[in-house]
Amino acid sequence: MDDAGARMLQEWNDRIEKEERTLLWNPGKTPDFKDEYGQNEPSLVAFFPKQWNSFKKPGSAVLVCAGGGFSIKAPHEGWPFCEWLNENGIAAFLLDYRLNPYTLPTILGDAKRAMRYIRYNAEKFQISPDKIGVMGFSAGGQITVSLSTLFDEGDPAATDPIDRVSCRPNVQIPCYPAVTILHREFHEDTSDEWRRYVRTLLGEGADDAMIRSYSPEANVKENTPPAFLWGTCDDFLYQHWPLYIQALKEKNIPFEQHIFSSGPHGMGMAKEHPTAKVWTVLCMQWLKEVIGF
Repeated sequence: MDDAGARMLQEWNDRIEKEERTLLWNPGKTPDFKDEYGQNEPSLVAFFPKQWNSFKKPGSAVLVCAGGGFSIKAPHEGWPFCEWLNENGIAAFLLDYRLNPYTLPTILGDAKRAMRYIRYNAEKFQISPDKIGVMGFSAGGQITVSLSTLFDEGDPAATDPIDRVSCRPNVQIPCYPAVTILHREFHEDTSDEWRRYVRTLLGEGADDAMIRSYSPEANVKENTPPAFLWGTCDDFLYQHWPLYIQALKEKNIPFEQHIFSSGPHGMGMAKEHPTAKVWTVLCMQWLKEVIGF
């Protein structure tokens, strides 16, 4: 991790410590939690619009997953979007998920639990259980598309009532996401890098079957939630987004995508970009008019 990444991670940790957090599991009961990794147990921070309690009908909510390559979490992809959602009358839940050396199956488990927790408590939060979305950036975008393709309907035999609830999002908003694990360029100069990526993401023992099982474009199904995806052609991840979009198309999943001609990876709100800054307007219009949030 470079100095900039270390500063970003420290900023995230400092801010999250000041928030009123809800652990996803009871203290000390988080599955596969390892004290030696020096991380917090995964948690949620809830943000509600002003006068939320005065609303006469259940509202909508979005689970927010910041990016950071699974080694940090970027503050500019967290708090500003919770505030933006609140300004538009939508509740937000910021996910403080686990990072490396935890692997994607464990991290995805945090997101699944978060979605179940929000839905289980929907009445308490005055949220419709059918209007809970997920939004993520970069690595958080990979969590978003993974949750949207690898969800389950809950275990009716679970002793924990939260685990009996579906973790399917009703809508997905992947923002310049990491998507595929399956498709990489197998040239000699990139194959070693790809293998390191797979080992970091899935663990040393990942075989072809596991790689396919965690590559979202290979797991889109008929009830994958509608999607809003945006990014730029300059982004190094851009080449893989069409694979996911095509998979959505083949399964007749409603989607909207906006690919801007220029701009770096990780822009967040993109307020300073001359064209990409419009993405938040387009996204909110889509959420409210197409999805009914």
